[in-house]
Amino acid sequence: MRIIIERLIEMFMMVFGSLVFGLVIGFIVGVVLSADRLKELENEVDKLRAIVRKYRAAERGRRTDR
Repeated sequence: MRIIIERLIEMFMMVFGSLVFGLVIGFIVGVVLSADRLKELENEVDKLRAIVRKYRAAERGRRTDR
């Protein structure tokens, strides 16, 4: 009986350890991927800001021509 309980505890610890290990690895991968996506979004925002700046400069140029 004692051997069965010890085996069950060992199996539980292995399963629990694997689960925790998988969660930690998944969390790290998720953080890395979200940081990469955040960089991509920052680049897109910079591009849009440049377009807006060009548009506003063109609008100012048109207003002074009149």
